[in-house]
Amino acid sequence: MTALVCHTRLFAFSDVRARYISLLAVADAKIEVREEAALGLLLPAERRVSAAAKLTEVAAAKHAQPESLLHAEDVAIKAALALETYPVFEDMVRYLSTAEMLPLRRAQPAGVKAAVVAFCNKCLAKSCLRAGGISKAEYLGAAASDGSAVGETSQRQVAAEEMNTLIEDALVTALGGGGKGVVDADLARQCLVALIDLQMARSDVVQVLLVTPPCGICSLC
Repeated sequence: MTALVCHTRLFAFSDVRARYISLLAVADAKIEVREEAALGLLLPAERRVSAAAKLTEVAAAKHAQPESLLHAEDVAIKAALALETYPVFEDMVRYLSTAEMLPLRRAQPAGVKAAVVAFCNKCLAKSCLRAGGISKAEYLGAAASDGSAVGETSQRQVAAEEMNTLIEDALVTALGGGGKGVVDADLARQCLVALIDLQMARSDVVQVLLVTPPCGICSLC
């Protein structure tokens, strides 16, 4: 728990390794660990303050010093928190797809894989906004100006392919293998929605046509 708190609070929110620590803990058996992990997947500005903490803040505000008397360090910390942002999409999926991380990621339970898919999708949305509010199709385009040399595969194109693999891995877990039946219907639905979203942006990456799955739970296809 202490290690999780340190990764949640001390590392920059854009640090992919710190976010992965939070992702690993979202399905922990202990509720306090799960709650801390959920906080670690939200920007400081997005985190909801508990009712008790709000009451404490109200009481403290009555005796608060004027802003001009705050230490320079406190002002700097507030400014830094305001600038916190989600990890770059391609950085996040690249980290999850390295030779070292791939087997570890695939061995995770359905709850963790669901969180990974959702968080990577959020990273993609935020990266599109930082790039000027462009569409996912534009961001993931093979000709994206992401620093790749002429003739080389775009880093964003590779990221799209890695995202496709990530979603498919989670979908396999959700649907179960060997005729065992559906393991996690909610995760299966999330994965199918994510695949459709990715197919709309990069139909060349999502090779398999989305048809009614054997689970029979999806009404989207």
